[in-house]
Amino acid sequence: MKKTRVFGISGSHRIGKTTTFDFLKRDVELRGGISNTERPVFIGEFADCILKQMGLREDWEDFAESKLPYKLFEQALDLLWFSAMIHYEGRIIIADRTPVDHQAYKKRAGLSVVDNLKSIFALHNIEVFTFLLRAPWEDKEVAEDILHYLEENDLDYEQVHLYQGVNFMEVARKIEEKIKNKISEREK
Repeated sequence: MKKTRVFGISGSHRIGKTTTFDFLKRDVELRGGISNTERPVFIGEFADCILKQMGLREDWEDFAESKLPYKLFEQALDLLWFSAMIHYEGRIIIADRTPVDHQAYKKRAGLSVVDNLKSIFALHNIEVFTFLLRAPWEDKEVAEDILHYLEENDLDYEQVHLYQGVNFMEVARKIEEKIKNKISEREK
C-alpha cells in the first residue's frame, strides 16, 4: 500500500497560511503537478469554510468559549480530516492547516487532544510534514502551542520565518521546492 503524504501549512490565525496555500496551489496547478508521477490533492482550510457557513467566522473566538459546541466542532474537523486523508489514500496532499493545528486549538480551549496522532497516522500509512509559518505579527501563544504539539508528538516539521512586507509568492515557491525535495528523498 502506497503511503499518503500530507504537506500542511500551519501557524496562528491571520499569519498568511491561506495566502501562501493559494499561491502554491495556483503555481503547482499551472505547471501540472509537483512530482513527475502525480498531481497533488489540495485541501483548503475546513474550519474557515464551516465557520463562514455557520455565520460565525467573525465571532469564532467567542464561539471557542462555548465548550460543548466548540468541542463538537473540533471533533468534526478531525473527522473531516481523517476521512479526507483516508479517501486520498496513497496520494500527495497539500493542505491549509492539518489535524496538528486542531489539536493545538483544542488544547488552548481546555479540550482533550489526540496524544497519539503519529500512531494514528502510521496505522493508516499517512505521513505528515508541517510547514509552521512564524512571524512577528503571529499570535505567539497559538504558534507556540502548535510547535509544542509537533515536538511533544515527534511530528516532522520545519519553521518558516516571515517578515514584514514578505512576498508570499516567494514563500510558496520555497515551500514547493522543499516538498519536491521531500518527495524525491522518499522515492530514492
